Amino acid sequence: MNHQRRPNRVSQETGGQRRAGKGNLMDDTTAPITPEEWREFLERYSAQVLTSEELAEHHLADLDSVAEVSASEQVVAALEERIGTALPPSYRNFLLATDGYENPAKLSIMLPAEQVDWARVVMPDLIEAWEDFDEEVAMLERCLLIGDNCANSYFFLDPTVVEGGEWAAIDWFYKPSEPVSHPSFGIFVVTTLLAS
Repeated sequence: MNHQRRPNRVSQETGGQRRAGKGNLMDDTTAPITPEEWREFLERYSAQVLTSEELAEHHLADLDSVAEVSASEQVVAALEERIGTALPPSYRNFLLATDGYENPAKLSIMLPAEQVDWARVVMPDLIEAWEDFDEEVAMLERCLLIGDNCANSYFFLDPTVVEGGEWAAIDWFYKPSEPVSHPSFGIFVVTTLLAS
């Protein structure tokens, strides 16, 4: 098979660890890490986004929260056993705060724990479709699929890029653009949720 090479396919989002503080989310400087911080962040995010005029026009303003019921420790442990490794802290604690979410403002979904798996397990057809591109195939074969949106964008965690116990989080809109890598799941969520 003749694979085509594409230089530097994953670009890096720079910056330090971010944790959500109190007040307007746009003033936050760091991402949530603990389950409590995740619950606070999602509660404040829901309060802002679910009262927007845009969602009211789409009859979604009656939603209470983007968050779901939290996953139990047993459910998260079962996910870790299934994939054969411990999850990075910010993502593990996210699941303990909310077992996935649906974000109507960004048309995005974070999968519940029972649906999370390696991309090579759940996306073999996509891997086959990209077989002529080494770097994309390598990414798909090593990464954990954690979510997507309706515009053919996929969200992954990469266990081969680790800093402080956190795996890089990748946002890949696979048709026109290159994957974007964030230092952690927490930074990825804050960056994508608060992006205009």
